[in-house]
Amino acid sequence: MPSLLRECSVTFSNLFLYLQVFHLSRINIGSEMMDQANKVVSELMANPVNIGLVGLILFLVYKIARGRKEPTGPVPEPPLAKMKSQDFTLEQLREFDGTGPEGRVLMAVNGKVFDVTRGKNFYGPSKYL
Repeated sequence: MPSLLRECSVTFSNLFLYLQVFHLSRINIGSEMMDQANKVVSELMANPVNIGLVGLILFLVYKIARGRKEPTGPVPEPPLAKMKSQDFTLEQLREFDGTGPEGRVLMAVNGKVFDVTRGKNFYGPSKYL
């Protein structure tokens, strides 16, 4: 949190310096606009809550403008094709323990066969079979 406040205050001070340089430059802008800009800056500087809110808004605008980064984690494996519904013997079912070339894991419960390949780390090869 202190680093966020530090970033907000640095950003706000940069904005304030920009407004001062803009004010001091010899660009011909109406004096009414400069008076309004000075009023806005003086109102913002009057209360620390305003400074924090401006900093927060600037930070959020920066995050939105910067965009999202692509995740750099491991590339997920492509999904396996669905298996056709069939009956398995116990020996056929043992071939699908996650150690085969496809890496498919099948589990039978009460006569129904389930493809649990997505939970391979949990349901993978068993040392008890």
